Amino acid sequence: MRYITVLALFFVAFCLMSTGFVATADDAKKKEPAAAASSKKEKDAKPEKAAKDAKKAEPKKESDKKEKAKAEAAKKPVVKPEAKKPVHEVKAGPFQVSVVLKGVFEAKRTAPVSIWPKQWAAYMILKAAEHGKAVKQGELLIAFDPEKIDEAIEDLRSQIKLSDIEMTRLAEQVAAMEKLSPMDLAAVERRQRNAEQDFDRFMKVELPMSKKMSDFSLKRANEELVYAKEELSQLEKMYKADDMTEETEEIVLRRARNQVAEAEVFLKMAKLRHEEMKKMGFPRSVESAKESIERGTLGNRQAKVLLPLTLKKSWLELEKNKVARERLDQRLKELLADRALMTVKAPADGVVYYGECVDGKWTGMTMPAMFQRGASLPGKKVLMTVVETRPVLIRAAASENEIRYVREGVKGKARPVAYPQKAIDAVVTEVATAPNAQNQFDTRLLVTDQDVAPVMPGMTCVVKLIAYKTDKALTIPPTALGTDKDDDLKYFVHVVGKDGKSARRDVEVGERTAEAVEIVKGLSAGDKVLKVCPKDEETTNKK
Repeated sequence: MRYITVLALFFVAFCLMSTGFVATADDAKKKEPAAAASSKKEKDAKPEKAAKDAKKAEPKKESDKKEKAKAEAAKKPVVKPEAKKPVHEVKAGPFQVSVVLKGVFEAKRTAPVSIWPKQWAAYMILKAAEHGKAVKQGELLIAFDPEKIDEAIEDLRSQIKLSDIEMTRLAEQVAAMEKLSPMDLAAVERRQRNAEQDFDRFMKVELPMSKKMSDFSLKRANEELVYAKEELSQLEKMYKADDMTEETEEIVLRRARNQVAEAEVFLKMAKLRHEEMKKMGFPRSVESAKESIERGTLGNRQAKVLLPLTLKKSWLELEKNKVARERLDQRLKELLADRALMTVKAPADGVVYYGECVDGKWTGMTMPAMFQRGASLPGKKVLMTVVETRPVLIRAAASENEIRYVREGVKGKARPVAYPQKAIDAVVTEVATAPNAQNQFDTRLLVTDQDVAPVMPGMTCVVKLIAYKTDKALTIPPTALGTDKDDDLKYFVHVVGKDGKSARRDVEVGERTAEAVEIVKGLSAGDKVLKVCPKDEETTNKK
């Protein structure tokens, strides 16, 4: 069985190999004619390839020739043809100079509203008209709270009453002093005279008498002692002779002895007093008397000076009180006037604007919150303005390079920023002669157009003024105008002749804009000039 299988496999392999051999032979037969054809093509293609290579070589040779020619040409100087310069033909036509200014509409007639109190400063709002409200003359604008000022007025009236009482008292005091002053001066003279007399009496009479009395007192005390001793001695002798002593006798003797003892003491006291008065009492009395007279003299002299001054001072106090009283009256008068300012009414018909219009701009009290209930407004300042909305003016400002075109009588058109499609006729009526802080010249224009609605004061606009206008002006581009290098006030152009060459020609210029320059002398209609003026050094034909 295995043998049969092996034979079968062998047979199959043999068949397959036979098939491959046959296929290979057929392919070889097919390829032989193809190879022959290919060989033929190669032989035919060789002459064609040679021809193509020859053709390719020819352009390369031509290119080399061109490059060689270019190199040779580069060595030679190049002569460029002169480029044709642009030319402007001078023609007579319309020409104008306009100036554009920024402006603001403002009312011709305004009525500023302010309070100018003399005394009062606390103005608290109860009610205020709204910004933009139309009001009639006499209509309420602001109402202030009067409570505090009413209290101040009552206090001032009470103060005036007290001042009247004080002035009455001073008047009575002055009247009394006028009468008492001569009497007081007489009393001063009298006291001085009495003091001098008393001092003279003291020195001449009382002091010597006091000294005598002191000596006499000492002498008497001494004598009293002597008398007492003698009396005691006599009693003792008398009672001793009796050789007996009774009770009565003892009493008399004891009394006599006591009197002697007292006299001795009194004598000692008298001696001490005498010595004291001699050394201290009398000198001190003299010194005290002298001091007293000196003090009296000084006091009297001072009284003579002070009494008239006191009277004068009282007069001055009375006058001062009168002046203070007058001031109180004036203050009351001013407070009552300030009280009248607690109600502010419209001075004219118009529209309420908060703040003040200064040079067309609203400044100051412009915030609505400043006019709310309870807010305090300052005095001596414009609070609001009643504006008559018609007629209106335009306030603008011209710069230095524009001012020569802005003159009285120049007309123009104003276009409100809010309504640019609306053109309003206006004419310049006033131009400042001196610049302001911003180095600009204030300008005012009158709106001549009757229909300016809905324009309101405070709105901004753009004003275009026609400062110069002519129908037959000779103009050239600004680039065609040259300036003399030695004199910048001399101008020239380059006129192109029929031969195409340009020549310098001096000209006089008039007005100019960014697009054109007016020539008033030196050119005629039909002349042709270079649009771009070359430098004077490059001119081929100088004048």
